[in-house]
Amino acid sequence: MAFVLNIDKDQSSMSEARLQRLLHILSVHLPQMCPDYLRQVVRDPLSTCLCVLSSDLHVKGGLVFKVHQVSRFIELVVVAIDATEQVQGLGSLLLSSLKDIAVDQNVRRILTYADRFAIGFFKKHGFAKEITLTSAEYVPIIQHFENADLMECLICK
Repeated sequence: MAFVLNIDKDQSSMSEARLQRLLHILSVHLPQMCPDYLRQVVRDPLSTCLCVLSSDLHVKGGLVFKVHQVSRFIELVVVAIDATEQVQGLGSLLLSSLKDIAVDQNVRRILTYADRFAIGFFKKHGFAKEITLTSAEYVPIIQHFENADLMECLICK
């Protein structure tokens, strides 16, 4: 049994421990990303961190996203699940929670960059390489990555 939790950035010892564990998982599973960049993204007051907790309250993975209300999309910045916990539906649980947040925020798109290992996962969850936003709506405000494809998921109510 697992559930998704929004990690508060209130600097409580529990929140701090969860943020540190999420940061560790992200750095291990996204080694091509600069550790300083990952720390910056996780600590950014404009970003939200969701984690998957096991029944014993251990962080098994998570994601970081930003809501861009003006252009009405969510930027999924990073996502990772601990290697020992993969292929159990935890990534799917996270994306489902993110889609629910998009609906609650009246946002109709999620954009993310996927490397060659993640493209299949994102396609399975409704993402495509065809971007419906104009480049003027997202290029100036999201982080761009090399050796990865920009993908979009359209959210239906």
